[in-house]
Amino acid sequence: MIHPDEEKAALREKASVTAVSIGITVVLIVTKIVVGLLTGSLAILSYAADSLLDLVASIITFLSVRWSHKPPDTEHPYGHGRIESFSALLQIILLVLTSVLIVREALFRMGHADVVVHANIVAFGTTILSILVDAWRSSILQRTARKFRSPALEANAVNFRMDMLTSATVLIGLIGVRLNFTGADNYAAIAVAAMVFLAAMKLGWGVVETLMDRAPEEIVREVREIAAAIPGVLRCQSVRVRTSGSRVLVDMAIAISRTLSLEQAHQITHDAEERIRERFPLSDIVIHPDAVKTEEEGPVDHIRLIVQQMGLTAHDIQLEQLDKEWLAELHLEVPPAISMVEAHEMADAIEARVLREIPKLTAVGMHIEPIPDVIKAVNATEGSQSLKSGIAALAGQIPGIKGLREIEIRADGQKLHVWVRCLVSPEVPVEEAHLLSEKLESRIRTRYPKIRKILVRTEPAGN
Repeated sequence: MIHPDEEKAALREKASVTAVSIGITVVLIVTKIVVGLLTGSLAILSYAADSLLDLVASIITFLSVRWSHKPPDTEHPYGHGRIESFSALLQIILLVLTSVLIVREALFRMGHADVVVHANIVAFGTTILSILVDAWRSSILQRTARKFRSPALEANAVNFRMDMLTSATVLIGLIGVRLNFTGADNYAAIAVAAMVFLAAMKLGWGVVETLMDRAPEEIVREVREIAAAIPGVLRCQSVRVRTSGSRVLVDMAIAISRTLSLEQAHQITHDAEERIRERFPLSDIVIHPDAVKTEEEGPVDHIRLIVQQMGLTAHDIQLEQLDKEWLAELHLEVPPAISMVEAHEMADAIEARVLREIPKLTAVGMHIEPIPDVIKAVNATEGSQSLKSGIAALAGQIPGIKGLREIEIRADGQKLHVWVRCLVSPEVPVEEAHLLSEKLESRIRTRYPKIRKILVRTEPAGN
């Protein structure tokens, strides 16, 4: 979900920029009409008419921006952002209408030579002022449009950028009049109309693609790169992105190891969402984790995964090779209160699934034992130097682990419980430290399958 504070900040900035643009447009309209009437310049009067439409477009933009930030509801679960695209479409229609009216009036004047244009200093001053003002506000609008990916503001920015260029064309027409070039003002007006029409067509194509949910390639690429960089993400399976006003709607699937727990999978997707939202603050993101088999996953990991998926735990998982046959044995941990019939059914279900999913195994042997609430253990750290050295060597093989602070080993009869405190760089994010601890735990289990419980804690080095 989009944070309410980010939504309010975006609305405030977009609305303020649009309001300033409306105020400037009103001042320019009055100035252009007065100067156009005094000089008789069709180019200036046509530009004043265009500014009237600019005012209408700016008001539409202002209203659509405010409307687009209404929160989603039951009838509009993706929000109201598309109103900005319709606002941009309406502005395009106004641009096309403006160009048609300008051409019509220019052609009419070409057939009436009695129309006199006064290319005086007032006309030149007004046109130059328009160029400077439009350059400034189109820049502000474009910057804000890019920041919030707002089609309504982008349409407004394009509109004023075209106004700036057409003002330059008007200026050329006035210069032509001063040089006694007959019809210069009319030709300048037609050039204005052509530029407005072309800009409208280009902008219109982009708006139509947005309304048709065309995937924005740049955003899709960035989302893929951000997600792929998250520790634990193996690859991006699919990425679907569409825009709704300033909102970016992301629907994607990522591949993660199927040996990860539900909590670990949730943490990875959460980290991916947060990183994407840092880049695209006004985004609504749905990430589906696809659990896949990895190259590092062996038969022991596969068996442990099957047991976990059945809602149980196991220890002392081992493989045995007997001539050309492979056997598996494990200690299945079950709740102490269930009946032997229930425990036997659980064991049978696990055995059947293991043999079905790991074809090279020909038999599975299981010892069923209860999980006690309290385990009576003794400290076996001092007498387990070989095990400690082996764990330290495994930790040294993992890039990112700076060393071990402590290894504590306890014995519960013949079963071992190991606590490891490993050191990582203080700057490492929590999600990366968590995955390092999972990697160390996995390697310890593979190397020492008789260890019943392993707990790895990561701590910042230097503390």
